[in-house]
Amino acid sequence: MKALAVDPTCLTYAMSSTPNPVTVSPSPQSPSSANLTFVASCPPDVGSCKVGQIVITIPVGGGTDAADLTNVAAPLSAASSSSSDGSVWQVIAGVAPGTFIFKPQSGPVEISTQALTIRVQSIQISSLVGTATIAISEWAARGSGTPPTPPAPPSGKATVPVAKF
Repeated sequence: MKALAVDPTCLTYAMSSTPNPVTVSPSPQSPSSANLTFVASCPPDVGSCKVGQIVITIPVGGGTDAADLTNVAAPLSAASSSSSDGSVWQVIAGVAPGTFIFKPQSGPVEISTQALTIRVQSIQISSLVGTATIAISEWAARGSGTPPTPPAPPSGKATVPVAKF
C-alpha cells in the first residue's frame, strides 16, 4: 500500500503487512500480531533527497476506538531499519506511545537510488474491526539541501491506512 501525502514528502513510502490483511485479535487474552514493513525511496522525478530523520507513529489506544491499530505500544526493540547502501540508521523511541524515530547515525544522508526499509514487528492488533491510520513525518530536503531539524516542523507528512479485518 502506498502512503498518501498530507503535506508533500520528498520520499515515497510503500507499506506491506504480514499477515495481509491484518486480522483483529479475537480477545485481549489471545492477541493477533502483525509485522509492518515500510520502504522509503526517492522518486526518479525528484532525483535525490537529503534526509535528517523519519518518524513513524502507530496509533495506540485504550481498546475503544477502531482507529487504533493496537492497545499495547510495541517496544523499541520491535523497530529496525536497513538501507540498501549500507548506511546505519538508529531507532529512537518517540515521546508518544507507538512513535519511532529513525535517524542516520552519521547525520543527514542523501537518498537517490537506494531504499530505506523500516520494520515494526510483533504489533499486537486491537480487537476492533476498522481502519487505523499510520502517520509518517520526514525531515528532508530535495537534492543536497539541508533538511530542517527538530524542533522545526517536518518538511513533509504522509499517512498509510491499515484495514483490520
